[in-house]
Parts: sequence; structure tokens; C-alpha cells
Amino acid sequence: MTRKHRAAVSTERWERRVLSRPGAAERVAQYRIEVKTGRFIKQLVEASGKTQRVIAKTAQVPEPNLTKIKRGEIVPTLDTIARLTRAALGAGLEVRVVRSRSPRRKVGKVDPIVLNA
Repeated sequence: MTRKHRAAVSTERWERRVLSRPGAAERVAQYRIEVKTGRFIKQLVEASGKTQRVIAKTAQVPEPNLTKIKRGEIVPTLDTIARLTRAALGAGLEVRVVRSRSPRRKVGKVDPIVLNA
């Protein structure tokens, strides 16, 4: 058994154990959002060809906060994501919230992110 495989097995056990606790599913979901958002912003900065300092200054986001966002330590607001996107790529960000077709869900679902020039 490789070391990588053991880590995956222990992570699965950890998730089963942790997710059984009250409120844990919400915390894990929040963590996943933080990680995915951080990866998106990190890829955005890398794809821009600009330095992190230039993007942070243009987007009016403190550079330490941008670093924390990229690491998944904090989740930026949609406004901050839009400013970072415009600063990095020169394109705007549009997020559409639509009604869910399911009568049981009262919260609308969010469409995929659309970049506008």
C-alpha cells in the first residue's frame, strides 16, 4: 500500500466520522467552497501574466488578503471576485441567480460564471 493510498483511506474515514456530527456537513461544504474559490483565483492570477501585487492594487484588494483567498483561507465576496477578474483579465463578471424548478427549494440556484469583456 502506497503512502498516497493510505492518506486517501484515512481521509475517507475522517470524513465519515466528522460528517456524522451536527453541523459538520455545513462546515465541510464551506471548506470546499473556500478551496474551490481559492483555486479559481490562483488560476486567474497565473493566467493573467500579471503579478499578484499589480492585480491586488488594481482590484483594490490588500495583497495579504489576495494571498489568503488563493490559499482558501477566506472566501471573497462576489464583488471582490468580480474586481479581481477585471483586474486580471480585463473582463467583467456576471453571476445570474435563477429560480429553482423544484418547489421544495426556496433558494435560487446560481448559473455558471460568465465573463463579459
